[in-house]
Amino acid sequence: MMKDSDLKKRLMVTVGIVLLVKLMSFIPVPGIDIEAVKSFARMTGADSTIPGAYSFADSVLRRISILSMGLMPFFSACLLIQLASVIIRPIRRSLFSGEAGRTKIVRGTCILALVLAFVQSVPLSALIQNRNYWNGLAFVPNPGIGFQITCILTMTVAVFVVISLAELINKRGLGNGYAVIAVSAMAFDFLFDAYRVVISLPMNRIQISSLLLIVILFLGFMWGAYYIRKKDVPFAIKGNESARVNFRMSMVGREPLSYAGLLVIIPIISQITKIYPAYLVSSIGLIFAFTFLYSWIVFDAKRSCDLMGQYGLIENNNDMEAALRQNKQKALLKTAIFLSAVFILPDLLEEFIGLKEWGGKESFAFQIIPHVSVVIFTSVVFDIYEHVKFFKNKQASGITDWGVCYTAFTEDEADIKAAFLNGKSIPTLIEPFRYSWGMPIRTAVDQYRIYTPGTQVEGARKLLVI
Repeated sequence: MMKDSDLKKRLMVTVGIVLLVKLMSFIPVPGIDIEAVKSFARMTGADSTIPGAYSFADSVLRRISILSMGLMPFFSACLLIQLASVIIRPIRRSLFSGEAGRTKIVRGTCILALVLAFVQSVPLSALIQNRNYWNGLAFVPNPGIGFQITCILTMTVAVFVVISLAELINKRGLGNGYAVIAVSAMAFDFLFDAYRVVISLPMNRIQISSLLLIVILFLGFMWGAYYIRKKDVPFAIKGNESARVNFRMSMVGREPLSYAGLLVIIPIISQITKIYPAYLVSSIGLIFAFTFLYSWIVFDAKRSCDLMGQYGLIENNNDMEAALRQNKQKALLKTAIFLSAVFILPDLLEEFIGLKEWGGKESFAFQIIPHVSVVIFTSVVFDIYEHVKFFKNKQASGITDWGVCYTAFTEDEADIKAAFLNGKSIPTLIEPFRYSWGMPIRTAVDQYRIYTPGTQVEGARKLLVI
């Protein structure tokens, strides 16, 4: 990467934007009395000699920052639109109607994200003004409607700025901009937490066996995130040529874990799961159920086969559909097992190691026990690696002028269209922008750009848009 000038520039752009976003997270909304914030930090013990005491002050700074919401309104908009596709047919049609549908989904997601940012900033602005929440200290010297409007507009615009920076990474940097920005926050938090643990806890309080288990868990999650991230399904093209369709085994992302966790805390279900074994069994059952249910929302084998038939790549849609469904079921089973392991193994550490040796689940030391964030971080690293491979292949092709002829929603759609163009003797490359495990497929986050030689872009596009 360092030898290639283009990749070096892209890396510098990515790192620069990540650092810029991190610096923006320290900027308070206009109208905040910084001295009051410092006083609150002193009152809560955040100026003590124990590094871990700063964790609470960090959370205070995040609440009053212009980036208090980060990319969460955008991710929430993605999930809301995807869930709405279950009952709203026009949205579902857009999710499966190629580039035109993707354009509508992206536009709708951005509009909904800004609406959510505006709505969510209203209670946040009220919270910042609430002296009772800050031990009677006035964080806002001049509270009222003026500050509230300023705060709401600032936070909403900040969300728009972060979305724009993510898109800038997609255009000028490396990897999926949304994934890179989201995961960089995880990386910073983990490094700070690990640093606090190392310098604040006596080594004799941390058993070697506990650390060994955590390291093994880290490596296991990293290997799992790499090993089952995608699967190839071969198919024969008319004329005895062969091609492969890729679909991510992480097509459901982390959502089964999220929804299973939400259901478990519902009062009626929580009564049943008060006994720890019942809690584990019910949680794993819900993870399996949501894994298979969510895949129905985001992947349709019949539509993929219809697309192959539309481009004349296969003769028997039924055989290919059966193969896709069979591979999908196997992939989902592995995915559900992996997600269950991601849930149950750290939870067992919480119950039988964290509580006994590290001062309980509420201690900052407990933060370094690996959770799903390790899986997401690892997968993003591999996704960036796949993006780098695209640039290497582009350079190795010997073709100096490449252009984008089509932007696909999912990898299987891109593979099918690329196979069709290759059958027409048009060279193709696919530039992947994935967010493996972080977000399910068919959202505004993922995209796959199909490149052809510059002189063939228009002709290739006419062939694809049929």
